[in-house]
Amino acid sequence: MSLGVQPEVEGPADGARSDGSRWGGGEAGARDRRVRALLLLAALAGIGAAALSLLGRAPRPGALPDDAVALVNGRTISRDFLESLLLGFAGDRRDGALPPGERERVLGRLIDEELLLERALELDLPRTDPIVRRQLVASLVRSVSAEGDTATPDEQTLRTFFAANAERFAVADRIAARALFFRVDDTRDDATALGRARAATARARNGEPLEAIGRETGDPLPAPLPAEALPQAKLRDYLGATADQVLVGLGTHEVSDPVRGSGGYYVLQVAARESSRPARFEDVRDQVLAEYRRQTGEDAVERYIAGLRRAATILTRNAGAPERPR
Repeated sequence: MSLGVQPEVEGPADGARSDGSRWGGGEAGARDRRVRALLLLAALAGIGAAALSLLGRAPRPGALPDDAVALVNGRTISRDFLESLLLGFAGDRRDGALPPGERERVLGRLIDEELLLERALELDLPRTDPIVRRQLVASLVRSVSAEGDTATPDEQTLRTFFAANAERFAVADRIAARALFFRVDDTRDDATALGRARAATARARNGEPLEAIGRETGDPLPAPLPAEALPQAKLRDYLGATADQVLVGLGTHEVSDPVRGSGGYYVLQVAARESSRPARFEDVRDQVLAEYRRQTGEDAVERYIAGLRRAATILTRNAGAPERPR
């Protein structure tokens, strides 16, 4: 798709060097990327009035307001916006000082970005480019849901939320597991390891302690299991997904058939189970606050969308209905 921008034959704009290095690499390139990132955030926060408000609203034609540093096709670039960028750049430097010509160079980049933003709007990229469209929607959702990030409910509100959503904070089932491991590597083929694992399974089912069998015939576990009971998600970290699924299906003291996992075969046993139980508010208060804030953000987005729908004119056609003959 052509951007429709004609090359200029005049001299470089303010802030550009004759070698064209305004778009260069190195430290200057890093600052350029930061300018672009900040302007992209401005655009994604709401193309149109919301995005361009960071740069300024249209003043009287031909006039440069006192609080502006540039006027681009009737849109101002505000002094405060430029100063905030420069302050950030200075803070990134050890000496806290900007290099000579930095103000002019950054202003030149802001002018370029404003021109590109205007052209993107003219091309209707927010609607025609799927990536830009998704970024815009995601950015607006983040902006609206940010209400939840700073929510500061009082203690009674948190306790009420906890009581109404107790199942979200229940302590999950835990399993105390035991495991033997039979390694498959260059010196021990799959069939040999499987035979050793089957022999260990038979001995364990005949009542021999798994620990004793492991000391005699097993190999070191890739990740030794703790003795205490663990939730399923944590067991998966130790044993892998396949062995974890087999373990969850075993009864207490039951011994599994050999299970092929990463690097070899496991023989598993459930030593004990702890059923899920309600959590105490004091033990999960931080988790309750995080969940309250997440829910507050989701609710804010739902209210925002509902408001947009009430204000919109929407016509739909049943996507599943056959087309009427013409």
